[in-house]
Amino acid sequence: MTAVERRQGFGHPCSFHIHDPERIFDVLDLKEGTSFLDLGCGTGAYSRLAARRIGPSGKVFALDRRGDLLRSLRDEAAEEGLTQLAVVVADITEPLPVADETVDVCFLCTVLHSFREEKDRSALFGEMRRVLKSGGRAAVVECRKGRTDFGPPERWRLSEEAVDDLAVGAGLRKVSTTDLGLTFLALHEKT
Repeated sequence: MTAVERRQGFGHPCSFHIHDPERIFDVLDLKEGTSFLDLGCGTGAYSRLAARRIGPSGKVFALDRRGDLLRSLRDEAAEEGLTQLAVVVADITEPLPVADETVDVCFLCTVLHSFREEKDRSALFGEMRRVLKSGGRAAVVECRKGRTDFGPPERWRLSEEAVDDLAVGAGLRKVSTTDLGLTFLALHEKT
């Protein structure tokens, strides 16, 4: 596997190749100095892209429970000079190791479907609301319902409405939903 393939998530559990990540980040409209929390970051492809977009005055927190993936991410971030990227081994099914109201964007990409229990999904949205600043946004990308050659089994997939219900139930306001083809991006804001 080449370094480019590794960075793009090929050969690892990563959705980076199934939609246009640049389009996702265009919708998020990340600015210089933004604080970005990548929940369940896996290979860190999105974390690295966010770090490049927010520049050295921003901060990216890449959280995942898989230390093996995070070791690679830490090495690659160092090679790229992305000092604004902090790699943290953490189980996002537990309270997040992030202070209250310190994050501009919480990013959860093709991870929510892995939470089987509604109470666990609700708890995660509650944690996102806790760490978001006022006006901060929760961005959730999930695979569309339906059969495809990739992603989780259809029975595990969440509809756009189900994601919206979880966010609104946690006290977030819906901003938009973006069709990404095989996936969708649901964007909600803390008011």
